[in-house]
Amino acid sequence: MATNTHQLAPGDIVSGLEPNELVEIQRLVPFGSKTLLEGVGTLSRRVVKRPLTNDELAALFKVRG
Repeated sequence: MATNTHQLAPGDIVSGLEPNELVEIQRLVPFGSKTLLEGVGTLSRRVVKRPLTNDELAALFKVRG
């Protein structure tokens, strides 16, 4: 898989997934032609599950991890 998922791992905190909130990655799993990102909002503690394309993953910015 030619994505930047090797740069993202569980425990990393990223911006660009949810508006106005950072998300802590819980899990990254292949999901057909996409990658399923599961995480938790750092402020709301809301669970986020989103299938992302390679371009969408590349657009995420790792804040801490």
